[in-house]
Amino acid sequence: MRTRRVIAQSLGWAAGYNLLAVSVATLGFVAPWMAAIGMSASSLIVVANALRLNRDANVKPPADSKVADDPALEATA
Repeated sequence: MRTRRVIAQSLGWAAGYNLLAVSVATLGFVAPWMAAIGMSASSLIVVANALRLNRDANVKPPADSKVADDPALEATA
């Protein structure tokens, strides 16, 4: 559930930013190099948001999850 929430946040951010940035760039209000930096920054924000999932990597999954039933997956988690 947490992963889906982070994915939804990232998709929302990327869609909102791209709608705004493409509109502003198309109208000529920003230089191409500024748009390129903005797109790179947007990508970094999405990656940083996804990295939050690693914060609780040492927490064991719930007992009813598939990871808890598979010793091979549990050893790598």
